[in-house]
Amino acid sequence: MEIYTDGGKDKYCFVIPERYIVKTFKEKNITNNEAEYLGVIEALKFVEENSKITILSDSKLIVNQIKMEWHIKEERLRKLFQEVLLLVKEKKIEFTIEWVPREKNKAGKVLG
Repeated sequence: MEIYTDGGKDKYCFVIPERYIVKTFKEKNITNNEAEYLGVIEALKFVEENSKITILSDSKLIVNQIKMEWHIKEERLRKLFQEVLLLVKEKKIEFTIEWVPREKNKAGKVLG
């Protein structure tokens, strides 16, 4: 199952096109990168245990940090990264994350 995620100033979302599911969230005082991570986290919370999913995001930072290809310098992002790993482990999710260009990110169209 493919899940598109996106985040921006004070808002984030995920979209599951094959199920026609769109979920949006608002949270004050978060950075764009925190919003990107929160979109991924909410998607992981939403899926059922033992799911097989691919997260698609237009954030190279988030994608490469979650793939453990880039170092995480900020403590707030490190905590969100750890939450991603914990959700994947606890829910036994078979998980991949891939970068997509902004114009192909269906979640980006939701946030505008």
